[in-house]
Amino acid sequence: MADQLTELGRKSVWRARHVHKLRVCCKRWRSVLRLLPRRQRTPAWQQFDDSLRALAQGFGKARDQQVLVDTLQLLAGSAVSAEEREACATIQLGLPSPMAVLNLAAEHCALIHQLAGSPPQLPPALDKELASTLQRNYRQSRRTARQALRKDADVETLHRFRKRVKYLFYQIELLSRYRHPLGTDLSLLGSMLGKIHDLQVLQVELDNVVSASAQRGLVKQLLRQQLKLLRKAVDPVCSRCFAEPRLQGFSQD
Repeated sequence: MADQLTELGRKSVWRARHVHKLRVCCKRWRSVLRLLPRRQRTPAWQQFDDSLRALAQGFGKARDQQVLVDTLQLLAGSAVSAEEREACATIQLGLPSPMAVLNLAAEHCALIHQLAGSPPQLPPALDKELASTLQRNYRQSRRTARQALRKDADVETLHRFRKRVKYLFYQIELLSRYRHPLGTDLSLLGSMLGKIHDLQVLQVELDNVVSASAQRGLVKQLLRQQLKLLRKAVDPVCSRCFAEPRLQGFSQD
């Protein structure tokens, strides 16, 4: 992770894939912090986590701008009429260029170099405690899953659940000596929840579009169709992940 941060810090021009890699690095490090017992969360770790959060938030705007373009292109690909495809293209033309936002990311290079060069040391001999914390995080994710699967679940609940799934996936990836079977389903679930989040980001942005009201209505209709399909597809994957305590015996992995 430190090597990836260092590599990204050398970039003079940013692309969407660079922002994605950086965000994954930040999430992996922050998932480590969430495995540490509270007594092991030293001031150095807390400061490191605060810096990672600031870095991730700094790239949030760039990521969301790219998501708007990607999601509109995805909707255009699923459209069945020329009118719907034209509506997606019209809305996209009214958005700021994502590259203009992405290149501002270079301002964060100093912080990237600082984080890559000085991650706090993990305390030794924490295997049993880490496994216990992972079990607790899994139980918390199960509780959030029950809320997120309700038909009336709001955007914030789904967003909170998506974050828990991502952190849980990275924690299993970091701790498991071999590929844990739950990791595959969590990865798929995280990807599906990410697509739902991207559609919701576009949904909010469309409410801010003043012009092109006719095209906006067509795009919103496509959005609702895709959201309905994704929500239906999420249910069985979520059930596989959280319907039973699949992390039993994890400490022996």
